Amino acid sequence: MKRFNLILFCLCVTMLVAAQDLYVRGAHNNWAADAASKMTEVETGVYTISNITLTGAFKIADAAWSASANWGALTGGSSLVVPGEPFTIECGSNPGNMTVEKTTVCQLITLNTLTSTLLIEEEPTPPAQVDGPALWPAQTVVVQSLPEKIRVLSMNNSLIHYENEWQDDMFNQLVAAMSKDAHWTAHTNLGKTLDYHYEEGEGTTEAGTPSARMLVRSEAWTHIILQEQTAKPRTNFAGFRKSVIRWVEYIRQNCPNPNAVIILPMNWAYNTDPFTEFNASFLKNYSDLAQELGLVVCPVGLAYQLAYNDGVDVLTSWFKDDRHPTQRSTYMAACLEYATIFGEDPTTITWYPQTLTDAVAEQMRSCARNAWQTYKQAVDQSTGCVHYQLRLIDTDGLSIQTLPADSYFTGDEQLADSTLCVSERGTYTVQATYGDQLFTATVVCDTAVTQVPEIDAIELVDAYTEDFNSLGVVERSTADPKGMKHRSDLPFGWRIDRNLSGPRQVGSFFQATDTLMYFGGVSLASNAYNGTWNWGADDDEDRAIGGLTTGVDNGTRCINIMLAARNSSDDDMELTIACDIEKYRDGNNSAGFAVQLYYSLDGINWMSAGADFTSEWEPDAATQGYANVPAATRQMEGVLPVAAKAGELLFLAWNISVRSGTNCAAAPGLAIDNVNILSSKIGSGNADIIASGKNSVKKIIRDGQIRIIRDGVEYNMFGNKQ
Repeated sequence: MKRFNLILFCLCVTMLVAAQDLYVRGAHNNWAADAASKMTEVETGVYTISNITLTGAFKIADAAWSASANWGALTGGSSLVVPGEPFTIECGSNPGNMTVEKTTVCQLITLNTLTSTLLIEEEPTPPAQVDGPALWPAQTVVVQSLPEKIRVLSMNNSLIHYENEWQDDMFNQLVAAMSKDAHWTAHTNLGKTLDYHYEEGEGTTEAGTPSARMLVRSEAWTHIILQEQTAKPRTNFAGFRKSVIRWVEYIRQNCPNPNAVIILPMNWAYNTDPFTEFNASFLKNYSDLAQELGLVVCPVGLAYQLAYNDGVDVLTSWFKDDRHPTQRSTYMAACLEYATIFGEDPTTITWYPQTLTDAVAEQMRSCARNAWQTYKQAVDQSTGCVHYQLRLIDTDGLSIQTLPADSYFTGDEQLADSTLCVSERGTYTVQATYGDQLFTATVVCDTAVTQVPEIDAIELVDAYTEDFNSLGVVERSTADPKGMKHRSDLPFGWRIDRNLSGPRQVGSFFQATDTLMYFGGVSLASNAYNGTWNWGADDDEDRAIGGLTTGVDNGTRCINIMLAARNSSDDDMELTIACDIEKYRDGNNSAGFAVQLYYSLDGINWMSAGADFTSEWEPDAATQGYANVPAATRQMEGVLPVAAKAGELLFLAWNISVRSGTNCAAAPGLAIDNVNILSSKIGSGNADIIASGKNSVKKIIRDGQIRIIRDGVEYNMFGNKQ
């Protein structure tokens, strides 16, 4: 055998003398043999490459993975390459992967085929710029008690939901057997990061399914699980941290339950990794992030390591391949998630999948309990206790070290073991002293919101009209051609969006406001305020709503006037919509402007209502106001090309924007007014379909138009006699 290895080694050396092309192939480039990873032979048998970043496992090989040019870790030896230390390697048909502990910016990698060694010289890391001490967690939420119904949402990849190993499904069967009213909904993107989940957008995905953010908004989740891509929390902690921070901010602002418990399930090392060293990195990084943000950790990776320490056959029986869990480790993780959510010893669980034996199931529950009892949560939701730490952080917000605070206290009470436990609803302040410095943090103790709040929406049960005259007038002694800053509350069901991203973009109804920014309309200046307007003459109760766009930095790029409507009937309804489009200022933008009606079933994803609901305005000679307003009025009317579904919401949005291009300056002042909506049961035809409640007045649809018959005289919806 020794002779064979010697022959193979000599063969590798002989072949390399012939100057083969070698590449650094690994997780950093999806194991490709590409130009950016090609090494240079600097002398016989010695190859180098400069300025390359490694992110995990790698080898050095030719393009064909030839046995004579495939260099990796020694069989049965360590795979961890430490920068600055020569690493012994071997050549063969399938040597082990080499790995780096974290994302490593390599100044130079040197392969010496004559001595079978690899040396990584790391790019010098600049010293951390110290920002100062910080009290962690600075802000957190403690849920007073668990509600009766537990609803869990996870953004995850294959570590939770892979082939037939579905931790979410196993959890649902487990909690049902334990008589819990709980359900876990998994949003899975195999192999993807939390950033990928976030970038799916606000609406549906390309496949037509709800995106992760849309799911967050859809239900009052009690718990939200953020599961990161396999190695990123270890190899790229800064990126992992940014992803979680972005998700936490979004959840707190958009989930109907702003007090949702956010859980980070701790990842684990590959079974081909330096197992203990890499699991230690996971443990530190997850603990640091949970401490900073006040989150809960489900210590799955710790359970892997503790079981490994106890001699459990983890590296084979817990791994389906090099990373994915088997049935038994999936069950262990489900038991640990159960303990994390309910604060109950997982050995009390009685259910287990029939693919496991009694003995294996009992062992998995014991492993889950070991990790659950060992891990100290920064925020222990089951006890209502928050454990504080004073950290020295750098200018990127990363922890440099833990500092020994002189004392921790709340009010006049000093905290034992830097821990505050709360049970009554309210906001609590914690302070820490360090020398002559004082640091403050807050914790909110509150209940879980379990119902999605109803939004203000008009009811589509009769003819609906809105003239916006309820906005009222503002008395002032002198005219202001730029407009008057004034808070004007919109009518019930209406919202308005001042979109800063770009023209012809309809934003989220749920992020729009129900107030207008400015009041006025007479003799507007060319530099009038951009934003949303309560249009009309100063002393006139006849009002309209709209706005002005601009080309200035961070200014308004388009205006969206939105309405939420609910069909509370048992029938789908056809909607005939009419309104006035009014003009309060000329604008000489060469592209011209348009008002376009859009509709949406969720307030996020919008569709054009078509040409009948388009009002285009050509460029004017100058950008200037009028002494008498509105200066022009056009009518928009038609039948909406989508039905209002029985019992469901429908959203409308009038978008005011430049017709083409991205130049939003020199805009006309446009508005909508006198909105009329007539609902008719699908298939009802043009007969009299809605009565106003007065015997002498009826509202009908005739040839697709709204008509009002009063005392036998027919009028259109604008009050003009027909």
